[in-house]
Amino acid sequence: MNKIVWLPIVAALWFFVSIDSFFTWNKYSFLFQVIPSMFVIAGSLSFRGCKNGMRTPQTMVVPLLLFFSYRLLQIHISSVGAFVIKLSDFLPLFFLMLWPKDYFERTYKIVRDVFLFYAIGSSIISILSLFGLLNGIPHFELAPQETLHVNSDAHYNIYGVFVVLTHTDTIWGLVRSCGMTLEPGHFSVYLGFIYLTERFLGKRINPLLVVGGLFTFSTVFFIIMFSTELVLFVSSENFAKKLKYFIFTPITIIFFLYIYAGLSSVNQESIMDKVYNRNLESVVNVMNNTGSLDEALNERASSANISLYNRMSSMEYLLGSETGLIKGEMLSDYRGMIVSVGILGICLSLVAYLSILSRTNRKHAIALFLAYLLVLVHRSWMLYNPYIYMFALMSVSTNPKAFIRRIPFAKKNKNHERENKIAAG
Repeated sequence: MNKIVWLPIVAALWFFVSIDSFFTWNKYSFLFQVIPSMFVIAGSLSFRGCKNGMRTPQTMVVPLLLFFSYRLLQIHISSVGAFVIKLSDFLPLFFLMLWPKDYFERTYKIVRDVFLFYAIGSSIISILSLFGLLNGIPHFELAPQETLHVNSDAHYNIYGVFVVLTHTDTIWGLVRSCGMTLEPGHFSVYLGFIYLTERFLGKRINPLLVVGGLFTFSTVFFIIMFSTELVLFVSSENFAKKLKYFIFTPITIIFFLYIYAGLSSVNQESIMDKVYNRNLESVVNVMNNTGSLDEALNERASSANISLYNRMSSMEYLLGSETGLIKGEMLSDYRGMIVSVGILGICLSLVAYLSILSRTNRKHAIALFLAYLLVLVHRSWMLYNPYIYMFALMSVSTNPKAFIRRIPFAKKNKNHERENKIAAG
């Protein structure tokens, strides 16, 4: 098989391992983490022209290298095997920067198509549960993968390749889309980045992608979608395009309200609970009463980790706490990142991310930056991992208006062109 075909597949596999997809939740997880990384690194070194022309400038490589090196120093690694796993998380991202643009584009297309497949399948699972048809479908169970889920007596039902997070005492009802991930909220972040990238590619959004985001019942997807559309709306100089926003936005809202009105009162209550009452209601109420962001975020955090954050010294604020967050206790907003890596870690992460954004046009960079801020406030621990930066790299690399140049292969570029023709069939 030609490497322009198999290398993007391997890179996509590494990506899905990095987001902790369900197929890694077993005793062979070490192999899943290490083997794709080795193939990405080996395949990257096979590019004959990479020595003379990196696809990305040093201004992108150095900040990422500094941040991930700092993160490795912060982690208490108990064994050589654990250290190898952490390296296998981070290293492929740097080698992927050696790839030609078309290899990177192929990787993104694979990632996008897999997410679309899971958006469709997970939506079907949610719709079946809405009408009480899920109970009779064969499935198998997996144990909870996080201490927080163990404490809440949760487990996973796997329907084919689609994950449902549920609780032992839950009677069948509307379930939220998880895709292949640990939680619906994680899935909504990933779908949000896919939506953003597709919009800046200038493509018509597949409505099934939006439906998949809808059935996560997570506000994250809708905030990314809304902020992306707002950036495009404000930056557009085309009156006809702006007029379409004014026409189709109300029509879309009315359409979903019409569907909601046609559901039974039980299903309406279930949807309202998952969309608003579950978490958002208490956050909004506290925000209105106190006017404090931290107090509002406390509604989604544990008192133990909040207390740990409040007791930190000035040096710990700068460099992070030596003990880190209390395991099994929640603090997923920006304060959790301060506890884990300190203000210095956040600054290094931000510089690394902005260095990627510097290679695209302004409106695309603004949309990606808003997505970064949302992750920082909502699920800051995602920024310790390579996949948020990989999302940004894929989004920038596939944008036709980005500034990234192809590798100058010089005389050996003919081999690369021949590979493209073979893959194109």
